[in-house]
Amino acid sequence: MAPHGKFDPATMTPAQEAFWVGMTDQRVADVWEAAGFIAELSPEAKEFLRKADRGTIAELNANLDFYRTSKAIWRFILVGCSAAVGLVTLWKTIGDYITVKFK
Repeated sequence: MAPHGKFDPATMTPAQEAFWVGMTDQRVADVWEAAGFIAELSPEAKEFLRKADRGTIAELNANLDFYRTSKAIWRFILVGCSAAVGLVTLWKTIGDYITVKFK
């Protein structure tokens, strides 16, 4: 189906014709999906994406990697400290039981 409106097939440039030939049903669906995704972004996210360059994106990725790593380290420390406190408490309880038992 030829496009209607200001793009008359008889007066189309080769670039316009190539564009319309390349617009398959799937590509049109992808464009609509992308437009919907961008429309749902917050104004701050849109502004960030407008100003973002490769350096900004690399810095953001590095910060996210650092955050993930530090979160994992803090979990490891928390589990280790909890296990240590649990072992000390268990040791003290067993020690108190044995000490009282033999007196």
